[in-house]
Amino acid sequence: MNKGLAYQERVCLFIDILGFKAWIDASDGGKAASGIKSGPSPEVTVDFLHRVLSLVSGVRADDMSGISLSVAGSKQASQFSDSLVVSYQVDEPDAIFFMLYDILLLQIELIQHGVLIRGAVTLGKLFHDENLVFGPALVEAAELEKLAMYPRVILDREILTKGSVDMHGAPDHTLRNFLKQDLDGMFYIDYFGVSAGEFDAGNAGLANHLIALRDIVKRMSHLTRNPSIRLKHSWMRQKFNVVAEQIQNSKRIASSKALLEDADFAWFNAVTPFK
Repeated sequence: MNKGLAYQERVCLFIDILGFKAWIDASDGGKAASGIKSGPSPEVTVDFLHRVLSLVSGVRADDMSGISLSVAGSKQASQFSDSLVVSYQVDEPDAIFFMLYDILLLQIELIQHGVLIRGAVTLGKLFHDENLVFGPALVEAAELEKLAMYPRVILDREILTKGSVDMHGAPDHTLRNFLKQDLDGMFYIDYFGVSAGEFDAGNAGLANHLIALRDIVKRMSHLTRNPSIRLKHSWMRQKFNVVAEQIQNSKRIASSKALLEDADFAWFNAVTPFK
């Protein structure tokens, strides 16, 4: 291999935008298969792809509760068709932390547009610059993504055994609470159980996120004749209900103690579990 094309040890994310083909096909006003809003023009589609790539490529320091961060300089992002690849050099400070936090923020942002993703994160040899991306880490991530099945981003176990999910020098900033083990043993980044602290608008931001999630699940319920969508819908409905039931219990307790503002009460009143 040419010296300029030498592999590096990188943390690699491979994701698919679910329902992307249906979203494009819905330009006649039909409904997309994953619950994505219908009727995009080519201009809207291009704008959407640029926005997604910007989200995964952009600097994240402003999103970290005002804390000044040294954002990794080795980050690369590429998009082709309905897939995206993002990577950092493994030896970049906080590479794994930034990767997982990027994914969490990306999922939260895309849910506001009715968009879901599925993907996988691996560690390994990869070449990735502004023009090319290839290598064993990408092959492994693409293969692992097939096992994700649901709208989730799963992690190769090496991520948890070799990398830190805490931000260096800031032990209070950890992603441990957002990494959950699913019933199939896979670890994934949990975008259901996020906290109000992840949103500039606090409780209102969290409520908006959960209401958008609920809307996606509700729209998917009308498309469950498709076995693939039925599987995704069942998984999302169960995850949403767990969080919604916890919120309703917390709301009742807070209301009884007069700890909840009227505005917050109104927001969370809309975050109800599916029956």
